[in-house]
Amino acid sequence: MDILKKHVMIKSFIKANRAISSKLIKNNKSCSEIFRKLIQNEVSVAKNILEIGGSNRPYLQKSERYNYIGLDLDDSKDYSGCYNDIYIGDIKNFNQLHFDLIFSHFLMEHVKDVRDMYFHQIRILKPGGKIIHVYPMGWHPFSISTKIAQNLGITRVLIKLLRPETLEVNGYHTYYDCGNPRALKKCLRSFKNIDFKLTYTYEAEDYFSFFFPFGLSLHLLNKINQFFSLSLFASNVVVEINRK
Repeated sequence: MDILKKHVMIKSFIKANRAISSKLIKNNKSCSEIFRKLIQNEVSVAKNILEIGGSNRPYLQKSERYNYIGLDLDDSKDYSGCYNDIYIGDIKNFNQLHFDLIFSHFLMEHVKDVRDMYFHQIRILKPGGKIIHVYPMGWHPFSISTKIAQNLGITRVLIKLLRPETLEVNGYHTYYDCGNPRALKKCLRSFKNIDFKLTYTYEAEDYFSFFFPFGLSLHLLNKINQFFSLSLFASNVVVEINRK
């Protein structure tokens, strides 16, 4: 059997297992839905908004109701029409102040020094402003598997095979710094003049749905962890920070 036929068979196997998983596995509470509602509430009143790491795929649309700024490290993208303004570079060197809302969507797992990142966000957030992030935690089976794949140098190969539609947005190096509840709380408690709320969710079954028994096993594990509030093994966290 040649390589092409094997590849077709593998793709067909994955497709069939995904179809079964989508019918039999009921999704857990979605961090993306929680995040979406929080952003919607803030956008209704915010005037100056900063999205970090949105690249040329902004989470929001430009609007006359607010000033929408993008901040990213990647200077290879075409950002025309994405934001009111775009700043290429590190947040450490970003000096525009007094944002009403700062947010990111699945970025913080790629940040090497999370505390420093939060420090600079709080620095440019005005009193009464809000920071909202959603990102994976470090001790969920999905996160552990991505770290193993990363160490083996096969991350992009697996994404191309299992989730080719996400190849453009996945495959970046992950650190999961402060990737457990204790470390994250310690980090945020080190800052003065803020309040914060952490909401944990138990998901990522779809990443294992290429083989239905894997997806089902993870779903059951998620349910157990959620029932006993074992946040160490949460898949994602939604972080809300309010500056006093």
